[in-house]
Amino acid sequence: MQKLTPFRVAVADHAPFMRRLLGEALLVRGIEVTGAVDSADAAIELCGRTNPDALLFDIVADTMDGVVLMRGLREAGVSTPVILLGGHFRADHYKVVDALIEGALDFVERPLACDTVQVFVSELIARIRMASDLTAARQRSLDLASQRELHGLENKSDPAPALRDPSRDGPGAVVVVGSIGGCWSLSHLIPALPPLLGLGMVVVQQLPEGFTTALADRLDHYSVLSVREALGGEQLNPSTVYFAQGGSHLRMAGDAKLLVSVEDPIDGLRPRADVTVSDAARIFGDRLLLVVTSGMGKDGLDGAREVKERGGRIIVEEELTAIAYGTPRAIVEAKLVDEVVPLSELAQTVADAAGVWGASVPLPSDYASMTSNPESPS
Repeated sequence: MQKLTPFRVAVADHAPFMRRLLGEALLVRGIEVTGAVDSADAAIELCGRTNPDALLFDIVADTMDGVVLMRGLREAGVSTPVILLGGHFRADHYKVVDALIEGALDFVERPLACDTVQVFVSELIARIRMASDLTAARQRSLDLASQRELHGLENKSDPAPALRDPSRDGPGAVVVVGSIGGCWSLSHLIPALPPLLGLGMVVVQQLPEGFTTALADRLDHYSVLSVREALGGEQLNPSTVYFAQGGSHLRMAGDAKLLVSVEDPIDGLRPRADVTVSDAARIFGDRLLLVVTSGMGKDGLDGAREVKERGGRIIVEEELTAIAYGTPRAIVEAKLVDEVVPLSELAQTVADAAGVWGASVPLPSDYASMTSNPESPS
């Protein structure tokens, strides 16, 4: 069959009407549809057989299970990027988050009315283009890694840094930022962290309002750390990971209390990671660790510059393990990075850098003063 455009897309939706609507909307825009099916199992078979640039997968119906889909694709050795459809209702939020945690690329809310179909299709095409670009970038990265290994140029592992002792070196605060693909990274990072981590951790993961609640709930279930969406007024502490709310900026006061702000979006983003990172850099100085996981765009780059100016440390996720390497690459190319770490090693690296409290290093009675009066950067 003659390829119509650079984009080839598979469709999986429980409703015959939506399969027809999506197929026709994509075809009239010159996008080849490799097939339209009505179940996760059929979608796995279709992707394995036709190797599309992206799969559009409806998660509204109970029979359309995103977790089953993502695990089935991995078991079949199929790497097709998945764009989820749905997400208006609270139950949908959890379905979307579960699939994102399993490695789905992104999601688009289905239209509620006919007059929003054009906007919906435009958003889909933008996601399809992004999926195709990410697949090409990942293949280039894999090819480069293979060439380096073939010619004996593989990176040698540096000796592991000594475990940070909070009582001797002072504990560190952690800010994690991510967007596209970040849920997959967070699902490997946060559950692997110890129960008392440094001065505490905040996360700015780009998701719409309501979805960060679902993400925090899911990660809390699998983590020894408590994982919560910040409501405002919380004190940063080593036993809890706080998420920025979708639809709000997360600010930090001088005493390390968290503030929820509904100031205008910055370059279309709210929350904006740069806002949170800059606040944390000013408060914690050289005790701040910035961790940049999978994501697109440059949100976090300005904050990273301030982290380095104030003596903090920056770690980014390695390209081969990140679903999207846009944001990490921007910070690497700006020469701001202290360490590039594969996802499998990220939790240990964060724990080493922030410090771990435990039986041998008890949490001091004056912990509150350590967060409100951190050491200034030299």
